Amino acid sequence: MSTRYRGGSDASNGVICEEYKLKRYERLADQLSGLIKRGDLPPGARIPSVRAACKAWGVSPATVFRAYYLLESRGLIKARPRSGYFVSPTAIELARPRPETSSGSVCMR
Repeated sequence: MSTRYRGGSDASNGVICEEYKLKRYERLADQLSGLIKRGDLPPGARIPSVRAACKAWGVSPATVFRAYYLLESRGLIKARPRSGYFVSPTAIELARPRPETSSGSVCMR
């Protein structure tokens, strides 16, 4: 797979846009993960059907399935037979970045 450049002066400088390093299904999974992190898709919410996601994002069903499988493997969504995909009850905690511990000294009073 060839690497794409963002365009303009960045391309001439050889700066690669990080978004283009990801495959389409990974970008879709990241977009949905962002919606979950922001609370736009709260725990228990139904995410778009595969067909609706294909239309909304202009991708193939295989791309949507791979994105959904990736989110499922991360624990962010759950499949319910004959019902669709839903945001996992623990998705908010899983989607949050872990706090970094500082290596500096702690000031105690």
